Amino acid sequence: MLSITSFKDNSKGLADKIGASQDEYRKLEIEIRNLEAELQKIKKEQLDKEEILSNSQKELNDFMTQIREKENRKSIVEQQIGFKKQNLENLDHSLHSYQEQKTELEGKSSSTSSKIKEAVERQDVLADELNQADIELKKVRDVYNQTRDKFDARSRYKQELQHKIFENEKQIAITSNSIESFERELAQMQIDLEEHSEGKKSFTSEIKTTENSIQLIEKELEVLLQKEQKRKEEKEACILHMESLTSELNVINRKLDSKQNEHDLLQSMIDSYEGFPASLKFLSQNWKSKAPILSDVLDVEDDYKGVIEQYLESYLNFFLVQNLNEAKVAINILKESQKGKAHFFLLDQVKALEPNKRNLPNMIAANHVVHVDQKFKMLINYLLHDVYIYTGNDLDELNNNALDELTILSKQGTYIKKKYSISGGSVGLFEGKKIGRKKNLEKLQKILIELGKKRDVLEEKEIRLREKIDLLNRSDEESQIGTNNSKLKILEQTKIQQLTKLEAYEENYSTVIQKSETIKNEIKNKLDKKKEDTFALEALKKEFEDFENVKESSSSLEDLSLSLSKTSEAYNHANIDFLRQQNLVASLTQEAEYANNRLEEFTKRIEDGASKKRIEADLLDQLKEELTSLDKYLKDNYEIKVSKTSQLNEVEQKYFNARNIITEREDILRNHNRQLNQLQVSINTMKEEYSSVKFKIDAVAERLRIEFQLELSDIKDVDLDESLHVDQLNEKVERLRNRLNNFGEINPMAVEAYDEMKIRYEDIQKQKADIESAQESLEQTIKEIEETATTHFMEAFEKVRESFIEVFRSLFTEDDNCDLILLNPENPLDSNIEIIAKPKGKRPKSLSQLSGGEKTLTATALLFALYLLKPAPFCIFDEVDAPLDDANIQKFNRIIKKFSEKSQFIIVTHNKSTMAEVDILYGVYMQEQGVSGVTAVDFREQKHNPIMEALN
Repeated sequence: MLSITSFKDNSKGLADKIGASQDEYRKLEIEIRNLEAELQKIKKEQLDKEEILSNSQKELNDFMTQIREKENRKSIVEQQIGFKKQNLENLDHSLHSYQEQKTELEGKSSSTSSKIKEAVERQDVLADELNQADIELKKVRDVYNQTRDKFDARSRYKQELQHKIFENEKQIAITSNSIESFERELAQMQIDLEEHSEGKKSFTSEIKTTENSIQLIEKELEVLLQKEQKRKEEKEACILHMESLTSELNVINRKLDSKQNEHDLLQSMIDSYEGFPASLKFLSQNWKSKAPILSDVLDVEDDYKGVIEQYLESYLNFFLVQNLNEAKVAINILKESQKGKAHFFLLDQVKALEPNKRNLPNMIAANHVVHVDQKFKMLINYLLHDVYIYTGNDLDELNNNALDELTILSKQGTYIKKKYSISGGSVGLFEGKKIGRKKNLEKLQKILIELGKKRDVLEEKEIRLREKIDLLNRSDEESQIGTNNSKLKILEQTKIQQLTKLEAYEENYSTVIQKSETIKNEIKNKLDKKKEDTFALEALKKEFEDFENVKESSSSLEDLSLSLSKTSEAYNHANIDFLRQQNLVASLTQEAEYANNRLEEFTKRIEDGASKKRIEADLLDQLKEELTSLDKYLKDNYEIKVSKTSQLNEVEQKYFNARNIITEREDILRNHNRQLNQLQVSINTMKEEYSSVKFKIDAVAERLRIEFQLELSDIKDVDLDESLHVDQLNEKVERLRNRLNNFGEINPMAVEAYDEMKIRYEDIQKQKADIESAQESLEQTIKEIEETATTHFMEAFEKVRESFIEVFRSLFTEDDNCDLILLNPENPLDSNIEIIAKPKGKRPKSLSQLSGGEKTLTATALLFALYLLKPAPFCIFDEVDAPLDDANIQKFNRIIKKFSEKSQFIIVTHNKSTMAEVDILYGVYMQEQGVSGVTAVDFREQKHNPIMEALN
């Protein structure tokens, strides 16, 4: 027994320690308040420094922005200076070329003027000669015309007679030929009529044979169609049956999979003793006895599993053993292995009780819904004695004195009412899942066997149906029907052709008969006309003979005709010479006008070029001045930048020094707070010990009062024997028992649930750390990719822009402007790109205002700019030159020639100018309808051919 003196000494010592610790606690608390005040003051000063630093950084950033703007402007001005210098060089070259052409045109104009003067003088001489020849020709022509008129009148009459005689002879000959032709045609018609008659008989016989064949095939086809219809109906019925079997088989397979999964899950839960203490699993593996646990032998109706499990929860993990010896073996195994505890029901100790037989409204005896083997019946009657399940909803019915001696369970599992208590609340999601696992496993095994048998039967039926469907599919009626249909169509077509031919023969026969009658009438008319024409011919011949007897000389007319011919020839020569000279004068005059116009044009170009050169020179001077100003500005500001940067560094140094001081103070404050918390814990611990000692003293005093009717003051000076330990042990046992009772009912699953939740928590923490790490890595990768992509994009964009300007000016002129502009330069990867194209003399607001040719050339320039960034071995153009005029086509061809040194171009075109520039020409032609052919011409082999060079 502990002495009261030792308790008091411990109590006093603890009180002194508590006082010292509290003094130290208060001292540390004051020091923490001072540190917090000092830290607050430093933080306030730090805020001012942070604001100064922020303003300095903002000022430096604004200043750097201005410098960058000036640097960008300087870069643009340097580029513009380069462009202006290039423009001035181009203008000097153009002016020099214009001056040379102007000098050449002035010399050509002077030479042309002297030629015009000589040609005009020669033209006047030729005009006089032409007038003289014209007068002589008119005199000769008048004499010739008078003589010729007389001779022509006689000649015309003679010609008329000859013409009439010729026409009559011709008409007679034509009539004779017609008569012979009609006679031959009439003879041929007689032969055709005989052949038509024979052909008609032959076709009639063939049509009859074809009709008989059609009737036979139609009968055979009708039989085959009936068989095919029957086969299709049978096949359709088999398919429907097959679909029904497949659907039923799928349902059974799903049920089988579901039950198999449920069986496997339940088996794994049983094997791992999920939800039960580790001691049960250990015993099941190391205990030779096959004693079951209570939850495995119970078979409860599904509606009552939850409420029965809730009521018997504290007994579900009890082993069912026959006697105490069997339980002792298991207890020794657990004790030796330090694997926890287990509970046992001793079946030989269970007393027989009468089962629940009371007939109560809305009540079901609990042992009636629980089914077990006969050897466990007594135990179940014992555990569920006077336990009833209430199926109603009105709790007021339970306010019945007759029910006070009973234990009432809610069917829904929401409460359990005993004689002196009631407990209840919400129903857990997994309640009712532990009870009867092995029984459920046996039921699932039986269900799996039944479902497997059903599945085998259905699969066998399905196989037989598939074989039957395959057999029906292999039926050749359909092919025979197709063959007969083809034969029937051929025969019907043959019959139609034969009928058509027969109708044509009959029609031709009637036509030939009508035509023969018509020809006979024509022959008769022709013979009558031939007689009339012969009589008229004889009369005309007699009249011509009488006219021939009277003759007139024509020698004078021939002499006059010869003289007229010579005079006319002289006039024609004179007229040709005059016209040639006149054309020469007109040509020279036109050439002189063209030269003068060209001279004026070159003079204007020289003036415009000189004016433009002066403007460009002035702009160049302005840009140089601006560049000088920018250089001076940047030089001055670079010095200011260095100064501002050093100032900012000083401010940052002060800021971070103050920040380090704050960090140090915060660390000290954190350590003080930690010490303060430790002191608080220590003080609380000592207070608990002090209270415990006081409690022990009070307990001893109470026990002295109760058992010995003594007060502490009565035994203050009495020395107690401290060698006794039994009472101390009893007191400690009693106190521990009280503490255990205060804990309430023990949850046997708490440790396993804690371990499971701890493992899950640790896994989730690891996954969280991995995800956060992956997120940081991914963000860093995205940042690097964006930076690399932006750098590469800007480099590519600048190259494409420069190439676009160069190619655009080569396709248009050096005075034309174009550009590619990023609309959002801050975010180039997502920015739209504006294409600017401004040919000389135009100021379009958008590309849609350009002509078709200008749009094509702009698109071509952009394509070649992209091509120059990464040249390809092949380029294909499909009628790109279609919208272009001749001048633009030449530009297009030149740039193709230029780039064809590094790449091969394939051009689809209809333009002759483009075809003339290619090395190899492939012509596509249609040799026959729907079949194209290709022929190639290699112009490279013809480059030095004299004929080709002459053509070029």
